[in-house]
Amino acid sequence: MRLADGDPPVLAAALADASPEGLGRLLAEDAGFNELVHACRALRDLPDDAWLERMRHLVRERQVLTEVEAARQGPPSAKPKAGRPSLVLVASKPEPRAPSGNEA
Repeated sequence: MRLADGDPPVLAAALADASPEGLGRLLAEDAGFNELVHACRALRDLPDDAWLERMRHLVRERQVLTEVEAARQGPPSAKPKAGRPSLVLVASKPEPRAPSGNEA
């Protein structure tokens, strides 16, 4: 499912494979979903320096988890695994957008 903040409700519902009425009920009645929406908007609206620090933290956390998992599996074999791509983590922050006429 995909819901994009700022999409018109009909488009958001279509992209989420839902009906506009169902999406409206979800937004109106599901407190947990609304908390998720607000948390996502708070992350989106972080200042650049705070957002970048959060991404750095997440990358470091992922590196630690990867190292722990590798340690559990024991020493690496002498023979490299052919055809297995390495993990590359890329994070980006969307460019700020101008408010539309519908936003307060």
